[in-house]
Amino acid sequence: MELTLELGYEQIWELVKQLPTAQQVKLKKDLEQATTKTSLSDFQKVLLNGPVMTDEGFEEVKKTRQQLNKRWKMS
Repeated sequence: MELTLELGYEQIWELVKQLPTAQQVKLKKDLEQATTKTSLSDFQKVLLNGPVMTDEGFEEVKKTRQQLNKRWKMS
């Protein structure tokens, strides 16, 4: 047997306010952990799927930076 409830935010908020303080604290902690886990995993996916610079590309950036620094000092 399954029971489905459709509650709005205000109804849920009123129920949460009726919880004992210890359970409110636990609920807050659980919500923060759930949000953090989701955010971190999404962020990790972005990092893992992002572009990667090759060693050659990095060396080219370093060389260009050195050349720009020399020109900047000469001005």
